[in-house]
Amino acid sequence: MRLAGRIIFVLLLWALGFAAAILGVPTTYRWWKHAECWLRGPHYGLRSIPAVQFANERRRGWEEAADSPRRDPGDAWDERRNARMQKRQPGGARLLCVESRGWAGGELGVDQAGDGLRIGYWLEANGEIQLLDDLQWADWDQEGHLLVATRNGELQVRNLDGGDSEVVFEADLFLTVLHRRTMGRSS
Repeated sequence: MRLAGRIIFVLLLWALGFAAAILGVPTTYRWWKHAECWLRGPHYGLRSIPAVQFANERRRGWEEAADSPRRDPGDAWDERRNARMQKRQPGGARLLCVESRGWAGGELGVDQAGDGLRIGYWLEANGEIQLLDDLQWADWDQEGHLLVATRNGELQVRNLDGGDSEVVFEADLFLTVLHRRTMGRSS
């Protein structure tokens, strides 16, 4: 029995080493230094993130809308509802809203969706709703400007003073990446 136990132990060690080589796991020393960082505790900035839709937005001050469907207690990953979140404009009267609309698929692809979800943004002000269908992400800055990332790959700062939305800053990320790739090849 002892010999069989030793053989099994050696085979398990071999399999572990093989898996580490295949998966690109760092050496034991590097792993230990990495694990030591994680094991030091929450005073080093580590904290758990709840399994809930829009977890990042919640940490940035968004609140779940009163008319948002309640989470099913049996839904451990919060996947079976279309949650609605909202955030009031700092110093303003507008309400920025976002809603999950199911899982992303054909039109965007999972890699371009917010946490794998299709999402839609809109503004509410004075009883009117303004759809923001071109947005992939949005939030307010401290001065009440709307910061957005469009589905076309543009970062924008929009000023909403007055009736219309005015773009006061814009950067096209696609052209920036394309320019960097082109510059890298010619060097």
